[in-house]
Amino acid sequence: MERAVVTGAAAGIGQALADRLHAEGARVWRADIQGDPPVDVTDEAQLAALMAAARPDVLVNCAGGIPAGASELDILDLNLRAALRTTELSSARVVIHIASVAGIDDGPHPSPAYAAAKAGLVRFTTAYAGPVRMNCIVPGWIATARGLREREQMTPEERDAAGPMVSMDAIADAMMALLRDEAARSRVVVIR
Repeated sequence: MERAVVTGAAAGIGQALADRLHAEGARVWRADIQGDPPVDVTDEAQLAALMAAARPDVLVNCAGGIPAGASELDILDLNLRAALRTTELSSARVVIHIASVAGIDDGPHPSPAYAAAKAGLVRFTTAYAGPVRMNCIVPGWIATARGLREREQMTPEERDAAGPMVSMDAIADAMMALLRDEAARSRVVVIR
């Protein structure tokens, strides 16, 4: 396996994806504001320095979320602009974006900017026609530590309405399948 950068890799799905790549033999850079050293993917200088040092063959854009107190513009910046800029700055031959079903569902969302950003990642993937092999994974509600805590606090009715949780292994398996499939390009893999 080659060199890989995973953004948002200090916890949750980003950590699971970085761990899987490492287990598969990749040299992995974990880009995260909570990492060591910390890397803020919304900071141009930090991002450029990381990409110059890592020179990744594989890039997994997983950084995102809805930080407490963040404005809708900050949320859009973290979840969409940072992924586009990371892709532009990288030398990766394969890029995988981690979006969310919030970007393909058509109902209300607590953060319209988050939903729009994830929709943007999906469309960036399908619209891109350059030399990089770009694909996107669109998971539903992920069984992260936070997701499992949220589920515990729900009533049985709320749990039924929310549906099943997506395991981190299922997302990591989808990532590895896309990495191994040389024909995979502009694919959007929805996992619910």
